[in-house]
Amino acid sequence: MKWAGLMVLSLLLLVTSCTPAPTTMATGKSPKNVIPLSVAGFTFIEKSDRVNMSFDGVEYWAYSLFEPQIGSEFCDKVLNLEIRVHKCNDETAAEEICSAFAEGGTTQEKIQFDNVNAMLTYDEDFGETAVFWWRGDLVILSDAIPPFEATSFDKQSLKCAALEGAKATAKNL
Repeated sequence: MKWAGLMVLSLLLLVTSCTPAPTTMATGKSPKNVIPLSVAGFTFIEKSDRVNMSFDGVEYWAYSLFEPQIGSEFCDKVLNLEIRVHKCNDETAAEEICSAFAEGGTTQEKIQFDNVNAMLTYDEDFGETAVFWWRGDLVILSDAIPPFEATSFDKQSLKCAALEGAKATAKNL
């Protein structure tokens, strides 16, 4: 009987030690520690460490808000830049949130920068441009908004603004 118990225990140890580990892990970082406080070409306006109003799969999120510096390439072309980091329930929820963000633009483009694979979306009707990706249980979104009174948009400036925000955020991961 003792041998049978030892055999079962040995078998359990063997099975659990051979179980593959998850391919990606939670970042272990809090959104408030990932959002940047500076972005090239922009002036910091405000930061919120925790916003509880959210949607399915997201525990909470944090953001920082910027406006273009006077004289920068973004001045008069970008109203503001918002960077949000969402803390999701798990990696599956993070992936689903990114899929939902992808539906927000009329054009989608896969991009890569600083060893990050991301999606860039552009809304032809409103000019809103976003760069986003997920890492572990975090979803990172850099969102460039054009001036409200604009009748046409400088697509390249909006893309560059969203990318600058994404790069600044990626440094904190």
